[in-house]
Amino acid sequence: MSTFFGPPAIRRAVVAGIAAVALGAGGAALTGCGLIPKAAPSPSATGLPQAAESPSPSAGPGFPDVCKLFTNDEIGALTKATITDAKPDDKSTKDQPDCAWSSADGGAVTTIYLANKTKAKFDDESGGYQAVTGIGDGAYENHGILTVLHGTTEITVIFGGGGDDSIAVQKSIAQKVIDKLDNPSPSPSAS
Repeated sequence: MSTFFGPPAIRRAVVAGIAAVALGAGGAALTGCGLIPKAAPSPSATGLPQAAESPSPSAGPGFPDVCKLFTNDEIGALTKATITDAKPDDKSTKDQPDCAWSSADGGAVTTIYLANKTKAKFDDESGGYQAVTGIGDGAYENHGILTVLHGTTEITVIFGGGGDDSIAVQKSIAQKVIDKLDNPSPSPSAS
């Protein structure tokens, strides 16, 4: 027989309580070390109401149809190319929409992706890449691809034109995306 005190029901309750405390402390330690993600406290857990986050004007889901943000002529003016087609790829979703504008020969000239991203996650992902200044709440260049954070929206711009002015062209496109997200207007007619 066990040298533990009391009837079996009490022993089970004590052991369960010790296990709960140990798991709670261990879970807190693992969470503090980053091994288990922290969950935000719920209003019922703290007993206090939580402050509502103010939505960013460009926060998704609810992103616009990226292909309708610009006409072919608008993208053509930004990229100095003749654009004949705009379409999303097969991986485009409502929560992560994209669009590729292509030229008459079918080559992609520009692609724009949108996604939700926190500042902390963006900063974590941008580590090791070339920082780009003068646009958004943060930006970096990764092998010729510009990624910009605006509020909680990550904007990725790929410009197939290349050359020394590639980042400048991508910055101008990303700034136009920011402008259109912040000041939505009726969708332009296709050209």
